Amino acid sequence: MRSLIAWLDSCGGQNKNKYLMSFWYSIVHVIKAFESVEHKFPVPSHTYLMCDRDFDVKTLLYMIQNPCLTSLNWRNRRTLSRLSE
Repeated sequence: MRSLIAWLDSCGGQNKNKYLMSFWYSIVHVIKAFESVEHKFPVPSHTYLMCDRDFDVKTLLYMIQNPCLTSLNWRNRRTLSRLSE
């Protein structure tokens, strides 16, 4: 049996919506890539997946190495973050 187990965070806007459920339905019943799909969520209050932990560490290291000591630093960082969106 070919089954897919998908671990996703519990974000309603991204992972608990009709579009994702339609996708799971289509890969099982239309495309027939899998016979079943299990859509799993972490236990509440234990929602950090490994990729989230890595991101938190990288963010912390960046903040330590590049502190915002003045209001000009904060304004520049805010401007740069808007450019990357």
